Amino acid sequence: MSAEDNKTLAWRWLDEVWNKGDLSLIDELIAPNYVLHDPIRPGLKGRAGIKESIATFRAAFPDIHFTIEAQIAEGEQIVSRYIVQGTHLGPLMGIPATGKQGAPSSERRPRQARKSSPAQKSSPVGKSSPAGKPDPEPQTPEAKQTQQQKQTQQPTNQEKSS
Repeated sequence: MSAEDNKTLAWRWLDEVWNKGDLSLIDELIAPNYVLHDPIRPGLKGRAGIKESIATFRAAFPDIHFTIEAQIAEGEQIVSRYIVQGTHLGPLMGIPATGKQGAPSSERRPRQARKSSPAQKSSPVGKSSPAGKPDPEPQTPEAKQTQQQKQTQQPTNQEKSS
């Protein structure tokens, strides 16, 4: 597959599957032996596993929307930088709905298979930015304000010793 073909597959994955909720495309885009290596969702395997996972996220964030900011493709490697926006309106992994909106950014580095079926070549397998590590620049004004408040609330060494 060309670099442009891989960009198109990554776009379809985010737009048609995640944004529009067309889970039938998973049978075309995901290899049958798909395994997600993600500590947040350990043990997620196969097309049925990814369909269930996406359906769960879309139920919790019914207005979820991915926007690709940039893509770099070279040969069979592609990196997509995107922002995902959504409102937490349903339970997710034991967390009740908060009604809050969020827009974290992430990068995806899918691994493309070099041989076998076209479905295997389009498996978007990768890792998001490490969990628990803050972005150097918060994406929303609210996040910037929260970060500034945390910084101003931390006691100095002089205050700690008194």
